[in-house]
Amino acid sequence: MRINFFLTILAVLLFPLAAHADTSGSGKTIPCNQSALVATTTGEVQIVPLVAGQSVYVCGFDIVSTAAATVDFTQGTGTACGTGTGTIGATWVLGSNTVLTDSSPIFRGLKTAPGNALCINSTTGSAAGVEVYYTQY
Repeated sequence: MRINFFLTILAVLLFPLAAHADTSGSGKTIPCNQSALVATTTGEVQIVPLVAGQSVYVCGFDIVSTAAATVDFTQGTGTACGTGTGTIGATWVLGSNTVLTDSSPIFRGLKTAPGNALCINSTTGSAAGVEVYYTQY
């Protein structure tokens, strides 16, 4: 278990996430004031529902996997981001009993396109739980 934790930390340090720079274009600080918690199974599961014309700005997240899993954040419309689905951010390959945490009180670059929901996709049969810290406007 220590090796998985060490490898996860090493991967985060060596391969920075797309969420580490403000790319909102506004130059202003965007604080997050909401959170959503979901336990997922194989496939797409919606975390934050879409609001027409609004983007979901992710400040941070916690992903917990009790068994090996490959997960990523996606965006789209329709049921569970089923229409116009696209990956946003990185894809993570998690080992058994892994916790992946990236948290900040402010937005740093990971967001959906306007009018898209935020979903998580788990491409294995293993469940992965996720909590996302975000704002939406």
